[in-house]
Amino acid sequence: MNESPTCDSATFTAEDRRFVYAVARRIVRDEDAAADVTQDALLLAFRYRDRFRGDARYRTWLYKIAASAAITHLRRRRRRRTDRMVSLGAVADACAPGQNPEEHLACAEVAARTAAELAALDERYGDVLRLRFVDGLSEAEVADVLGVSLPTVKIRTHRGRQALRAAVDA
Repeated sequence: MNESPTCDSATFTAEDRRFVYAVARRIVRDEDAAADVTQDALLLAFRYRDRFRGDARYRTWLYKIAASAAITHLRRRRRRRTDRMVSLGAVADACAPGQNPEEHLACAEVAARTAAELAALDERYGDVLRLRFVDGLSEAEVADVLGVSLPTVKIRTHRGRQALRAAVDA
């Protein structure tokens, strides 16, 4: 175990790499993403090795860097995921294909209005509704992606549905 009070070495041991990977894997819950986070964390540790003061154990310092890199990765992933907007075509596809043309047109109009109102919702509610009902994620998965608690997801889903219903009905 590398518990040296300084971080002078230019390379990391295999044990350091496994440790950082384990931390990243626990946080991001994806093997490929954990490998990317491990690389980022080790690069950061190397870049800022002169800032290691020795006040804490080396592993504690390395853990903090790995956890920060993993959280940054999740935030970036969340931003990319929530930047996608609901396309009119995707919402209109929800209309039943066996409808007559008038019913299909009415359904498409409702779908278009719903998509527009969903895009206009407060970001907190819109993100939850998009992840839950467009991407099909469970409440627990939405909580993981957004980095919030499960009760927060449930509350935002409820409030978002109310706001969306009021906006579409208006």
